[in-house]
Amino acid sequence: MRQAAWILVAATFFIGCTTFQPANAQHTEATGAVATRAGGDRSFSFDSAMRIPAGNPAGVMIGPIHVLDDGTPLEEVGVALNIQHASPGHLTISLDYDADNDGVIDVSVPVELYRVRLGGFNSPEIHAYPDPLEGRYFFQDDIGANGHALPDPLADPGTPSFSSFDGLKKGGSFYLAITDDDPADAGCVLGWSVHMSDALSVAAR
Repeated sequence: MRQAAWILVAATFFIGCTTFQPANAQHTEATGAVATRAGGDRSFSFDSAMRIPAGNPAGVMIGPIHVLDDGTPLEEVGVALNIQHASPGHLTISLDYDADNDGVIDVSVPVELYRVRLGGFNSPEIHAYPDPLEGRYFFQDDIGANGHALPDPLADPGTPSFSSFDGLKKGGSFYLAITDDDPADAGCVLGWSVHMSDALSVAAR
């Protein structure tokens, strides 16, 4: 577990990131449920654009997205990301969950850019990310015939998958943690959303 922290950053302006808020802004509310689908499928979004700090090893933590507690556990979590970035190979992104809203990250799962889906959560994976990134991208585990998450054939053994969130209680907060190791880069997250129970093609806002 690691402490969630807001990092004040200075970053190069990225063309297209015209609406933004400082990376240390205290967002206490997100937009809530932006889609409710049959069978209890839900999605929650964070709609403020944020610059990605270039060459800052501390990176930036964007959020929170508060998940409404309906008495059921998290299940089949996916993330949709609306992002602009010229050199995605320099990015490290993780989806983090603070189950108790106590400022401590309980589960952190890498968002593997090479597993991007372009057409929605059920679209085929492309094992090479677009370069540059400019648009909406979808990430979730592959699910086998037995209903369990399949291991990532390209990841290091032991790398956690989105199934790590399964069974955790709702009512906590998701964050998106991003670092960019190249000081010459420029990029922006325009919005992102968390989806549960196979939210199909609900798009990042």
